[in-house]
Amino acid sequence: FTSSIIFSIVQDDDGFLWFGTGYNGIFRYDGKNMVTFQREPTNLNSLPNDNAGNLILDSQDNLWIGSWGGGAIEFDLRSQTFTQYAYSPDEPDRVSAPKVQRIFEDTNNTLWFGTFSGGINRFDRSSQKFEHVSEQKAGKIGISNQRVWDIEQTTADELWIATEFGLNKLDISTLTFSHLFPE
Repeated sequence: FTSSIIFSIVQDDDGFLWFGTGYNGIFRYDGKNMVTFQREPTNLNSLPNDNAGNLILDSQDNLWIGSWGGGAIEFDLRSQTFTQYAYSPDEPDRVSAPKVQRIFEDTNNTLWFGTFSGGINRFDRSSQKFEHVSEQKAGKIGISNQRVWDIEQTTADELWIATEFGLNKLDISTLTFSHLFPE
């Protein structure tokens, strides 16, 4: 294969291994052969961005790709098609930054996207829209820092979010943050 920079590995229900790379797209390995999915400028059905290092498989058998510049990308394993959810500063229902560092699916099958510079987003599958939940709104405290490193769920209504500065606990039902900072 063509890349030595591998950021993530996931295995689908068919046993294929998927590798997210820094600069060479994604690879699918069946135990013998490696298939590469890369951006092809003249092919609108190809991978939209080759910097595709952050992978997860969701509960609906889709491969989600957090790219470093192309936003969030969904790959339907059945139809073998890509859907890009690109950042657009003029559209508030898009992912909040072009660099997606972490994707997480909670126990309610809701997808959360942590970004390099836009905090955290919740994805509504039915409308295909993103909600920026990290911003301070109507007296609610926002996230402590817009760079999200990790997301983990501890209870049905609680996410922990690691950021560039401090830990954040998000109450999913109220979208309220509380913070833990170093002393």
